[in-house]
Amino acid sequence: MEETIYVLDRITVRPGRLRDYQARLREQYLPVARARGMTLVGQWFTPPVELDDAPNELVLLWSLPGPAGFWAMRRRARDPEVTAWWAESDALTLGRERQYMLPGEVVE
Repeated sequence: MEETIYVLDRITVRPGRLRDYQARLREQYLPVARARGMTLVGQWFTPPVELDDAPNELVLLWSLPGPAGFWAMRRRARDPEVTAWWAESDALTLGRERQYMLPGEVVE
């Protein structure tokens, strides 16, 4: 059985724009991400209230079905829908980063 690959997105959202960003994410990006084989595992934001005078950080955790799912998702990274989403959403953000992870064991 292939191991799940996790994708961690950390997005710094401009002050007062968190709800707008989350709505656009849900309506515009989530269907595109699903078509790329990504499953949204969870989302969090910090601080735990939307701020009007400082940025919030939105943390998204996605899963992909193993290496084949990872490479299928990466091949579609340049699809017009994907590049348009990131170009438009960047107006609501101050920065973003993405990390790819596999589960690990704690070694004593």
